[in-house]
Amino acid sequence: MLQNSGDIDGDGNFYCVETIMKDFELATIDFIKIDIEGGEEKLFESNCDWLRKVKCLSIELHDFILPTSSNTFFKALCGHQPFSFVNYGENHFITFGTE
Repeated sequence: MLQNSGDIDGDGNFYCVETIMKDFELATIDFIKIDIEGGEEKLFESNCDWLRKVKCLSIELHDFILPTSSNTFFKALCGHQPFSFVNYGENHFITFGTE
């Protein structure tokens, strides 16, 4: 059963990646897609150790909605090298562990 942060203001339920991995007994994630309309600032502001368990990540960044909201993502990304970074349209694909 997933434990969430609650639905305080009716905007939905929120889950941290580590909780999902624990609840579903996932040791690694092959591919994760993140499209959270500016919420990437909160997701990546702390405790990004789960990135070490991700093989490939696709993310849409939303600085056009919330300026600088991608800053925490890039800071977290730089802490988990090596990686490959490719843009395709509005999607950014990151593959970890490549040189």
